[in-house]
Amino acid sequence: MFGSSASAEDHELDIGMNVGLMGMVDFEPEWTGEYIYFGPSITVEPAESWYLAPGAFIAASPKSGYWGFMMTMPVQYMPGKISIDLVVPAIGQDTAPNGDTEVFWAVGLGTTLGLKNGTMLAFTPQVVGYFGEKDLFLSLTLNYFIPIPSH
Repeated sequence: MFGSSASAEDHELDIGMNVGLMGMVDFEPEWTGEYIYFGPSITVEPAESWYLAPGAFIAASPKSGYWGFMMTMPVQYMPGKISIDLVVPAIGQDTAPNGDTEVFWAVGLGTTLGLKNGTMLAFTPQVVGYFGEKDLFLSLTLNYFIPIPSH
């Protein structure tokens, strides 16, 4: 699926880096901020055209000074160059400039487009909630995957 791979029990295992933009909107609706992020992910194909792609990312909002970490577990169905992606769950922490930290969860449904040389571009809207709070947000995420060659 992603270009570079190594065998893992007869399944392809791909390693790559992700860079992306994430915008947050509350349901008023009002734009609440944007983040840039990057980090590694692996992709394994447990069944034909089905992929698991766990990743870990560091994110920062240059405008507000917030930063944090995220972990995701997308499940993808990709029979061709376009996939349907279910991101469940994503979990992370968000730290304010004063050091206050909150933990959030996210779920979403999106799509990925396979490009040249194993690169991919994904768009995933996600519902985001912070543990202990009632308010929900909408995250609009644009992700670019770059495979890391195995040799």
